[in-house]
Amino acid sequence: MIIKFRRVALITLAFCVPVLSACADTAEPQFEDYKVDSIFAGPNHEMDAIDQNDDKWTIYRRNAIKRKVNFAGHYILYTGDCGGGAICGEILDAKTGKIVSGFPNAYQLDSPDGSYYDAGFRPESRLLVISGVAADPEKDQDGKVLPAVNRTRYFEFKSNELVLIKSD
Repeated sequence: MIIKFRRVALITLAFCVPVLSACADTAEPQFEDYKVDSIFAGPNHEMDAIDQNDDKWTIYRRNAIKRKVNFAGHYILYTGDCGGGAICGEILDAKTGKIVSGFPNAYQLDSPDGSYYDAGFRPESRLLVISGVAADPEKDQDGKVLPAVNRTRYFEFKSNELVLIKSD
């Protein structure tokens, strides 16, 4: 009887493990899974070689460096208008005053289908979640061109780059 029970348990387990693995792959990435060791408390470094003109992105950058760290331990993530009803973003290192990365795309603020741009990020996490419609063509993790529809993208900030880890 015990041998029969073990055999049934092993067969059941053999079928459950692939199902659980598939479910784990579809789970949304969580901020807690991308924690940083510490959060920089300043003072922020001055901007590195900031332009002397007063175009809107120079102003965005000057204002951003005055803010507290809000992303990935010692970075300041900020957004601004980049024309055509789209929003762009950059990531500024509060420790060095350098712009280290930009968003991988511009995103429409409001799209005809009623969707809108939204971004989620935290000072203690390297995860960036962007929802909305990309303004320019975009590709998935495998390099396949995606249609311009509302979707949620999950990026990990690694080595000063936003790496796409999942897209819905």
